[in-house]
Amino acid sequence: PTPHGAPPHYENRLISDFGEMVGLPKADIRRAGLDTHADQRFPRLSERARKKRSRRLTALFDIGALLRAFAAEVNGFDEKSAGDSLARLFLDWVDENMTNKHVVFDEATCTKVEVNNELATAILEVLFLGETGAPAEETFREHKICDLFTPRDPIPDPPGFEGFGETDGESESNDGLAQASDESVSGSYEDGGETDDEEEDD
Repeated sequence: PTPHGAPPHYENRLISDFGEMVGLPKADIRRAGLDTHADQRFPRLSERARKKRSRRLTALFDIGALLRAFAAEVNGFDEKSAGDSLARLFLDWVDENMTNKHVVFDEATCTKVEVNNELATAILEVLFLGETGAPAEETFREHKICDLFTPRDPIPDPPGFEGFGETDGESESNDGLAQASDESVSGSYEDGGETDDEEEDD
């Protein structure tokens, strides 16, 4: 929303407003909801605006298509796969990050990769978020998906988010960033945001 990028408070406003609608991790939504500055400085989006933005975000980032493409690539592994191919690199990743190294292979011959949509989702969650959000009862070949991955160090917060949500207050760096950019962001939000009185023409 500004030439300087979206500061934490603005992002938390959006995450809190429609994060659940686009499938963001519950922990991130809960943490964004703790940002009292977001509530004070930016009005909540209306229900209509939340639905509109979630549809737009889903259209721009088609997660379903990404999962299908990823599964097709890794399931295409065979003896002719190049060493730098995604299918081959995926097996290297499995060796380093999964507790059961053979669960991704077909049960009949153990020579072909067979990753379904549920496992592909968990793999990408671990890859990009550091952990899977798979429920405890979700399984892949009788293995709990949440137990298939080796523990990883948490992905560090981006600049400006350090320590945010861990205590009742916020870090000084976070507060300073918000104060410096407050005026410009508020103006951008008012230009681009919606209220209940606005038309949904886009």
